Amino acid sequence: MEENSFITTIGYFPPIEFFVRASQNITWLIESHETYQKGGIRNRCSVMSSHGIATLSVPLEQGKNNGLPIKLVKIANTQNWQKLHWNTLTTNYGKSAFFIHYEPYLSQFYSKKYEYLFDLCIESIQLLIKLMKIDVQLNFTEKFFKDYSDDKIEDLRSKNMVHHTTKIDHLTYPQVFQDRLSWVENLSALDLLFCMGPESKKILEKSKILYL
Repeated sequence: MEENSFITTIGYFPPIEFFVRASQNITWLIESHETYQKGGIRNRCSVMSSHGIATLSVPLEQGKNNGLPIKLVKIANTQNWQKLHWNTLTTNYGKSAFFIHYEPYLSQFYSKKYEYLFDLCIESIQLLIKLMKIDVQLNFTEKFFKDYSDDKIEDLRSKNMVHHTTKIDHLTYPQVFQDRLSWVENLSALDLLFCMGPESKKILEKSKILYL
């Protein structure tokens, strides 16, 4: 693996920090041979709402998902979660500066049925890379390695919690509901895209991640 590479878990419309890394690296390696763990971004993301942070969670089929190979985790499509998520986005971002430009892409995404969580997450990542025009190669692990310290790959797999402590230097932009709510850092990259549109890439490239 060449230098300027980093590795993460999968994520459902992952947080901005992942895309800061993507904009500043050559290769984004996705961990595809881990086992599922509860409580992270693998099946949820955070966006803004009129009441503050809203968490969008993808429901999983009942059973022992914890410890299951990540590619085998199934989505519970008996629940109409896609309509709920899309309604949340349209309600809260419908009047944002660039939502109308990206609405067709997101509407198509939410009209498609996904059986496996892994496939859903990868498509959400690929969509954001495309819409923000980030020049990064998305690759997948061929087997699980606990440690990448000798391979010149920045290992961010532990940075998969929804609200872990992250500060992004120089990343400020107008968010929805800023007239009544405080600015929130490191939401899903959808927040940046809807608010800043084509400028998103420039903001990502100038940003710096600090883990506190």
